[in-house]
Amino acid sequence: MEDNYKVVNGEYVDLVNAKSYWDTAIGLQQVDNLTPSNKLYELVNEHLEGKKNYHDVENDLHQYYANSSENENINSDTKEADLVSVRIAQLLNDVNFRLTKNELQCIHAFLFKDIFPQGLEKYVGRFRDVNIRKEEEILHGLSVSYSDFRRIDENLDYDLNRENLRTIYEKVDNILALARFISNIWNTHPFREGNMRTTAVYILKYLRQNRIMVDNSLFKDNSKYFRNALVLSSDNELNLVDYQYLEAFLEKLLHSPEKALPEIDLNHH
Repeated sequence: MEDNYKVVNGEYVDLVNAKSYWDTAIGLQQVDNLTPSNKLYELVNEHLEGKKNYHDVENDLHQYYANSSENENINSDTKEADLVSVRIAQLLNDVNFRLTKNELQCIHAFLFKDIFPQGLEKYVGRFRDVNIRKEEEILHGLSVSYSDFRRIDENLDYDLNRENLRTIYEKVDNILALARFISNIWNTHPFREGNMRTTAVYILKYLRQNRIMVDNSLFKDNSKYFRNALVLSSDNELNLVDYQYLEAFLEKLLHSPEKALPEIDLNHH
C-alpha cells in the first residue's frame, strides 16, 4: 500500500491570526496585574516573522530565565506572564476542542504547568478541594460567592449539559444566553488560581469550534473590564447580579467591534 500521508515536523502556525492570538494572550495577563518581559516581545516578533514556532518561543523563554536567575529585574510574576502568554497563544492557534469538564482541566494544566508556587502544584489541572473567597474592588472589598468545592462537578455538569442542549435549538452566539453560560462557568471557579484566563481560552475555543471567528484582540486592552464584568454578573456577597457589562463586552466581541463599552461605575455598585 502506498503511503499518501506526509509526516509533519514541528507544529502548524496560523500566521494570519497569530497577532490576534498574541494580543489576547498578553492582554489576559493584566487580570492578575502581570507584565510580560521585553524578551517575550522580541520572541513574538520572531514568531510573527515566521522564524520561530510556539515551541521554539517557550524553549527560548526557559533558557532566558535559566540564564537570568540572578538578575534582580527578573521575578516569578514576569516569568509567569511570559510562559502563560505563549501557551495561551498556542492554544488559540489549535482548533481542537470539546465542550467538556476534561477540556477545561486540560487547558488549565497546559497553561499553568510548573507555574504554581510550592504547595499549590497539586492543583494544576485539578479542581480545588477547599472553599475560597477573594476581595474585589468592584464589590467594595466583598467577594464573589464561588461554588462550594463539593459541588464543582455537579455545577459544571449542569451548565455544560444545558449549553449543549441549548445549542440544538438556538445559535451559539445568542448574547444573553452566552453571557449566562460564561458567567456560570467562571462563578463556579473550579480552580485555585487561573480561573479567568482558563475560562477566556475555553470560551474563545468554543466559539471557534462553532465557526464563530472573533477579533480576539479585544482582550488586549479590555481584559480587566472582562474580569469586572464577570464579577458583577456572578453571585456575590453584595447580592447584586448585573449582566449588562458582560453582555456589552460579548456584543462588541461578536457583532459590533466599533461599539464602545459602557463605563463601569465603581461607585454605583
